[in-house]
Amino acid sequence: MNTSSIVKVLIVEDNPGDARLVKAMLLESLSERFECHIVDHLATAKETCAQDNFDTILLDLSLPDSFGLETIHSMRLAAPTTPIVVLTGLDDEDLGLQAIEAGCQDFVVKGRGDGDLLRRVIRYAIHRKKTEDALRNSEDRYRSLIEVSPDGVFICHDFDIQFANPMAVSMLGGQTSADFEKKGLSDFIDSNGVLHLKQMAALKPGVLRPHFIECQVTGLDGRSFSAEAIAVPMREDQGHSPIQVILRDITERLEAEREHRLAAAVFMTSSEGMMVTDANQNIIQVNPAFTKVTGYTPEDVLGGKPKLLSSGQHDINFYNSLWEDLQDHGHWQGEIWNRRKNGEVYVQRVSISSVRDKNNDIVNYFAVFSDITLEKRLAEEVKYRATHDALTGLPNRTLLTDRLRVAIAQAEKDQKGLAILFIDLDGFKPVNDTHGHFVGDLLLQGVSKRLVNGVREDDTIARLGGDEFVAIAYTDGSRQEAERIGERLLSSLKQPFSLGIPEGERRSHVLEACIGASIGVARFPQDAPDSTGLLDLADHAMYAAKEAGKGVLRFVEDLPQKSEASSASL
Repeated sequence: MNTSSIVKVLIVEDNPGDARLVKAMLLESLSERFECHIVDHLATAKETCAQDNFDTILLDLSLPDSFGLETIHSMRLAAPTTPIVVLTGLDDEDLGLQAIEAGCQDFVVKGRGDGDLLRRVIRYAIHRKKTEDALRNSEDRYRSLIEVSPDGVFICHDFDIQFANPMAVSMLGGQTSADFEKKGLSDFIDSNGVLHLKQMAALKPGVLRPHFIECQVTGLDGRSFSAEAIAVPMREDQGHSPIQVILRDITERLEAEREHRLAAAVFMTSSEGMMVTDANQNIIQVNPAFTKVTGYTPEDVLGGKPKLLSSGQHDINFYNSLWEDLQDHGHWQGEIWNRRKNGEVYVQRVSISSVRDKNNDIVNYFAVFSDITLEKRLAEEVKYRATHDALTGLPNRTLLTDRLRVAIAQAEKDQKGLAILFIDLDGFKPVNDTHGHFVGDLLLQGVSKRLVNGVREDDTIARLGGDEFVAIAYTDGSRQEAERIGERLLSSLKQPFSLGIPEGERRSHVLEACIGASIGVARFPQDAPDSTGLLDLADHAMYAAKEAGKGVLRFVEDLPQKSEASSASL
């Protein structure tokens, strides 16, 4: 109580002399200031409290309109927060004690003591009331916390359950706290868990810091689950030592930890490279396979950006499209050419996903990739073998047909011409029969090189099989240019071929082979409008060259009955 403030006292006393004496004893204080209000009926006292606030009430229990403990109950209802000191007669000390038990802060016997005693009693009553209110508020807060706690809370005596909060009731499959009366924790918690809790409860405060222990719990409904539990001794109460036991269901947490360990194991042992970035694309985690594929260690890349892997082979439009898919769909999958730490460029198949939180905000990006350079190379080799001659490396019939279709379309677009030269070697069979297939293969390889060197880079030389070749050459559309190309090829093939024939280790001899060729020429668009017709006509012209004595050119337009041959080819 602040001694500099005024203490307002309501004196409820129907004896005028006693009332004046009490007031006089309070006002005689030199260190404290009192403001006294006197009423002689309970009804008047209740009305006065409704109109004004008092620091304390001095209450006589024998009033004209009330008597005994009923007076206290009525006054407490009228002023529930104001401390009450009972004024009782010499023969009513027992009643004074009963008054304290009924909620009063103290009592004073009339005619006993002096002003100092009375003032001290009032000070103590006010202080005690504040303390009781604070304790009550604390208990209310504690009770509220217990009621809404996400953990199960039990209050036990000798590990017999006295109280269970709503979460504990729900956790153990009950309906109300009464379901746990006359039950002990050992009815729900495994024996090893109960043993640890009892050891925890036996510790004196401050000896060891209590900690949660794991245990198995089985509820009233038969459901078993994993839990964490802790036992905390409470203050002694009438010789008993209450124990507060807190129980926490950790089933979901253990499952999450299991999944996390599994995910971590997959991350660390996966043969595919994995990379995690934050929302700003800063690399925060990579797995061992990432290092194996890229050559970069975690120390090299953590905190950096994925662009450090860039090979420079993709333009800005490629990456803009990638990020648009990630933003719109949360996922992107495709192939990216990247660069290893040693500078080697490789291709990887990549799957990138965005990770969002509960507010749908992106928090991470997760990339999984594998090196498919060898796979791509093998696929290209398969494709190459399907479209190229195995011996010479020239386009085969399949690729020739495609190239010819493209050439026809290009010639039409550019309004130019094409010459299709069907080439059949003269004198190849005797060389092959005399010296064997090995020499024959060497000769065919030499022929293919001379043919390629005899046309322009945009033109095509293909091998149809055996000793037959086809050239597709872009021309100005004139017969003269097609003839120059054909004569150039004939001239190159008439030159002797020097073939190195191995005889043994570090020994070889050179065989000289002389051959020639017969060439039939078809022109686009003069002779036929499509690839099939042009090839057929060029083939007819080649046979005409053979019949003319070999080593010559023959054009489709020079063949007898050209119109009938053209019609037949179509």
